Amino acid sequence: MQLLSRDEIETIHATSLRVLEKIGFKIDNQEALKILDEAGAKVDFEKESACAPESLVKESLQKAPAEFSLYSFDGKCKLLFGGTNVYFNPGSTAVYMLDRKTMQMRTPLSQDFVDFVRLTDALEHIHAQSTAMLVSDVPSVVADRYRLYIILKNSLSL
Repeated sequence: MQLLSRDEIETIHATSLRVLEKIGFKIDNQEALKILDEAGAKVDFEKESACAPESLVKESLQKAPAEFSLYSFDGKCKLLFGGTNVYFNPGSTAVYMLDRKTMQMRTPLSQDFVDFVRLTDALEHIHAQSTAMLVSDVPSVVADRYRLYIILKNSLSL
C-alpha cells in the first residue's frame, strides 16, 4: 500500500530539510545542544534551539542504524523496528480528553493515564505504550518524567 506518490514523498522530505535548517527545533538539554554545536549545527544555547544544515541531517541519517530493538523488562526482544515491521501505539500527548462519566472535555489527570496504560496493555493489537496524555495534576516541570513513571509502574507488557 502506498498512500503518497514518489513526488509527494520527495516534497515532504525536502520541506522537512528546509524546516530543520531554517526554522530549527527546540532541545531542552544543554549536553545535546553542545553535541549538535560540535557537529556543525547552528545552536542558540539561551533559547535551547538549533538549526541543522542539510548536510548534517543527511550524514546523521547515514549513521543511523537500519533497525533497532525495543526490549521488555526481562531483557527479551519485544519489538524489532526496521524492514517492513509495523507496530501500533496509542500516540502521544493528548492535552484534553472526553470524560467517560460526564462526557465533558477536560484535561487528563494521573489516574486517567493509569487507567489508559492498563487498558492499552490489555489490547492485543496495540504493541507499545507511549506517553499518550499530558496529565494536569502534577507540576509541569516533572510532567514528562511522571508520565513515563506511570507507564513503567503500570505496564506489564514492556
